[in-house]
Amino acid sequence: MKKTSDVNVFLLPLLAAIYCGALLEVLPITANFFRPEYILPDSSTYLHAAFLLYRQGFVFDPTRPFGYPLFIGLPYLFGAVDERTILNFAVILNLTCWLVSVSFVYKTLKILSGRRAAFLLTLPYILVFGYVYFIFQAMTELAFTLVMVLFAYVLCGYVRAKTDGRLLVALFLLCFSVVVRPITLYFSLAFFLYSIFRFLKGRNWRSVALAVAIIGCTVGLQLAMLYRESGRATVSFIQNYTMDRFLLTRVDFFRETGKTHFSWHSYNDLPAFEAYYYRRWNPNDSIYGRLPSEAARMRYWADADAVHRRKLAAQVDTGKAMLLKAYCTNLLENSKNGSFFPRLLTWEAERRDISGYKKVVGAVTALQNKLSCLLLLMVTLANAFGLAVRRLRHHKHYYCACTLNLVALYLYAASGISFWQADRFNIVWYPLLLFCLAFHIHWISKELQRYFLSNSKI
Repeated sequence: MKKTSDVNVFLLPLLAAIYCGALLEVLPITANFFRPEYILPDSSTYLHAAFLLYRQGFVFDPTRPFGYPLFIGLPYLFGAVDERTILNFAVILNLTCWLVSVSFVYKTLKILSGRRAAFLLTLPYILVFGYVYFIFQAMTELAFTLVMVLFAYVLCGYVRAKTDGRLLVALFLLCFSVVVRPITLYFSLAFFLYSIFRFLKGRNWRSVALAVAIIGCTVGLQLAMLYRESGRATVSFIQNYTMDRFLLTRVDFFRETGKTHFSWHSYNDLPAFEAYYYRRWNPNDSIYGRLPSEAARMRYWADADAVHRRKLAAQVDTGKAMLLKAYCTNLLENSKNGSFFPRLLTWEAERRDISGYKKVVGAVTALQNKLSCLLLLMVTLANAFGLAVRRLRHHKHYYCACTLNLVALYLYAASGISFWQADRFNIVWYPLLLFCLAFHIHWISKELQRYFLSNSKI
């Protein structure tokens, strides 16, 4: 029987594009896009990483893996000479990633819950404001989200037809996510070992070789290039630096001031901590920007990484309780605050009063963030409860939902190493949460139907 195309696969991205256009009409996002101060520092590092790849002879950046710079730097192959061209192309790439992810979110939800429920559950994903904001930054949020959505789609397909090809594609997507955003490294390694186990169990040596090639061409390449340039086999030097800058700074602030906790409802509620942070991490005091060459910068990062690791090890040895308190404080703040984006929209304030819109955006994104974190905890409890419910545990998609739940929890827990991020670290796992919700809603509805049908026959 010939399959008919599903119009929702195209309709939902169209609705997302209309929603994006409406926001751009209301808020001066595109006008602010041409202000240098609107571009976040992290965007500049990805632009520089693309420059190193394409204009410096395939040199890898010490902090940004090659996955995202490899794509945003493509205009260099066609004569691009400045970063503004690369940034403009990054906007096109980010928009494409978001619209494609909308389509695959729907297709994955349809596998888990049916066509009608999939359409309704895709709408909240479209309405997440943070995605529109990150379209205009050369950052990995939207590309990483797309990779996670594709991974979930392929994994759900693998559950329905357990072929080695689908498992290899899922492995590739997860390994590629590492060179887009290295936070998934350990989960990818665990999935690689699971894949190898499945292939060895089936005595499929060709699939074993392909799995090794996949991890070698993604994670292995990143490790090898940084080892060649710095003498350290690591995916990125950003992890220990981030924990030192954000996690240990909070620990030291607690220790020096005796303030072990505080309530933070906005970005300016604790000026003492803000002043302490900028005094300790004043960018004008850094010698990094004054280093003469990329080789010197690579050595700088390698030496600094050793210092960061020693400081982290010393803190673990001497103050686990304070470290845990700082981590939980960061996690709580990133779970309840809205997007920091509205604070950057100031250029048109003299021409048009947008303060009301900014307040609405801040309140809506804060609500989205809080609700998503709460739902993630509820879904986790539901999946844990499923271990004791035979009919749920034996559902073909149960362990798929558990896997996606673990990935979402893993990404959520990682946000605790940093502060002042609001929903930035959380929006990347929103679609995984929707997939888990769709699975449980569908299962509950089927169980209720079965219950009422059995009672009606009595």
